[in-house]
Amino acid sequence: MFQIIIHRIEKITQFKYFWILFVTLLSFPGILLSIKYSQGFNWPDEIFQSMELAHYIVTGRGNITWEFLEKARTSLYPQFLSLWLRIVYLFSSDPITVYISTRIMLAIFYLGGILSLANYFLIKNTNSSNSSLSLKYLLFLIVFILFPLNYYFGYRTLAESISTALTLISVFNIQSRIEEKNENILMFSILLGITYGIRFQMALFLCIYAPLLIYQLYSLKLHKAIFNLILGLLIGFIIYLISDTIFFGIPFISSINYFKVTILEGVGDQWGTSPFSFYFKQYYRYFNALLIFLIPGIYFNYKKHYPLIFGTIMFILIHSIISHKELRFIYFTFPILLFFILSGIWNIYIYFKKYNPKVSYSILLFTLLGSFYLYGIVLNKKIQWNFLDDNLQLFLQAEKNGVNGNSLVTIQDTFAWGAGYVYLGQKFTGELYFYDMVKRSNLEKAKLINENQIKNILIKNTNREFYCHSFNFCSPLLTIGEYSWIKLKD
Repeated sequence: MFQIIIHRIEKITQFKYFWILFVTLLSFPGILLSIKYSQGFNWPDEIFQSMELAHYIVTGRGNITWEFLEKARTSLYPQFLSLWLRIVYLFSSDPITVYISTRIMLAIFYLGGILSLANYFLIKNTNSSNSSLSLKYLLFLIVFILFPLNYYFGYRTLAESISTALTLISVFNIQSRIEEKNENILMFSILLGITYGIRFQMALFLCIYAPLLIYQLYSLKLHKAIFNLILGLLIGFIIYLISDTIFFGIPFISSINYFKVTILEGVGDQWGTSPFSFYFKQYYRYFNALLIFLIPGIYFNYKKHYPLIFGTIMFILIHSIISHKELRFIYFTFPILLFFILSGIWNIYIYFKKYNPKVSYSILLFTLLGSFYLYGIVLNKKIQWNFLDDNLQLFLQAEKNGVNGNSLVTIQDTFAWGAGYVYLGQKFTGELYFYDMVKRSNLEKAKLINENQIKNILIKNTNREFYCHSFNFCSPLLTIGEYSWIKLKD
């Protein structure tokens, strides 16, 4: 009976575009759940290094963080998002519409990256001798499509999300064409080149991957592909230079200042440091026993993928040496490592199937059940799905609750804990101020409120009585969690 079911599924998988329907339809529920229920932002930079600057580019109103004022961060990605915002604002200025539609748009990019990887793993990298193709689809579903970090990081506004998506699209389509002796890789090379302009850390990957890929192409006598690769990377780099010129007035200045601030001055260390082993512990945290299959996956794919392997190793090692670490910095490596883990599982299954089919099925079944169990733990306990959700909702819901006019945010003195103009909506006509009021005297607080003609204040609930008695801000507008918007008493 089992064999009959497998045989019938095998027939379905022969449909030319079945893999697209399979990945898209099975990813779709997770994407929708992530967009709807995983709100908040997984790090403040998701707002202020992308959407807030995009809003400033479109409207002239927005908080420009010090990185951009110091010309130490690329503006290419916010400029890309600004084009999207212009389209959205033609139909709606509602901040919730802006938030959800932007994540949907970015979800399409990341889904494109997963489809590129799926096409290579399920179709291009499948020999006619590989039977049980339906089992390969099942493996891809449970181990890759259900991987929780895809939904936590992939469908966001982070620069790490879009650079990962573009890299997956580029790398796996380039590899597919190489194996087909198709030298037309210009478009994917351009996308790969753009990843540097979106996120400078991608240079750690490209500086190893690109030369090794050129060597691989030379070994295969694909000389036109070498030309297309170099030209594409150059075009992508020129696009970044143009973006710097448009926003800062000087090409390449953001790369120079980024190196100065991050490496020479070590500003990132002020936000915390971690030991060399931090990222390796994160791989164990999210992959756990699946890491057993990473080595055989690399072994079976070394000849084809040594540029990708060594480029990824360089990316991981340098990030591990840099003392300031955040999980989002290395998100790019998770789908790459997961691809090699997938390949390791599949090749071990194929190897044992030649000699003992029962053992091979047992290995595959045990792996699938183990992955399902692991992801259940990760899903429930190891991911902050709604990190800073209260802070984001206080801005998304502000307009409909009457927040308008000059407003003061007292949550912290940095932009890190608020969303900014972009999620207050275009109907918000006042000025927005961020100040740490805890360290100021009552006279300083009064002067700041009066000079800036503050109409609304975002505070912790514990401070409500103080602001009412001291400054007459007694009327609550919106309360979410431990924070409230309050306004002057009528």
